[in-house]
Amino acid sequence: MYEQKLSAPTMLVLNESLMPMLSRLDECIAYLESKKNYRESEVYLKQFQHLQSQALSTIRTHVIKTLEQTSQQVMPETKDALTPNDSVFTLFYGKFQTNAHRIKTLMQQIEERTQQSPLYSQYLSECHQCYFTARESLIGPVLSLAIDEMVASYQRNYCQLIRSSTNVVIHICQDEYQLFFQFFTQTTPLLK
Repeated sequence: MYEQKLSAPTMLVLNESLMPMLSRLDECIAYLESKKNYRESEVYLKQFQHLQSQALSTIRTHVIKTLEQTSQQVMPETKDALTPNDSVFTLFYGKFQTNAHRIKTLMQQIEERTQQSPLYSQYLSECHQCYFTARESLIGPVLSLAIDEMVASYQRNYCQLIRSSTNVVIHICQDEYQLFFQFFTQTTPLLK
């Protein structure tokens, strides 16, 4: 039954039945792990673990696809179109914030289960990595361009250059930190 639901072409990650299904799979796995002496329990355990992995893979794929699509939507066509102004940063944050709530709901379910199984930790880690890769691909070039412009602007005024560039970096770090917690509820070593 679960295998049919997970492999159905209409299976949506945000479908209300996915999270209860994942919870039920967790219960079945926990039960079978505690009853290893039952006949064929190992066979059923492997089947439930496979279904659990398939459900988590569906969530991960949805999250990664959403982050990649959002990055592509806001990424300028050419490097010449990059400008380190406020409207670019507003676009970079605004588009991501529109998807944050849906993804956070899914990520919260995975975060709550990381103590149950290393599989949850693995999928969460993969989602973190994709998130940071997407953000770095957007922010990195614009930040480099902004610093290059400041270097050209404050040629010999090193104090002003350091102050201005530090302010920009601090502001971006604060915004990125806040954005991260719009997607996830728990911290990660990648955040440091």
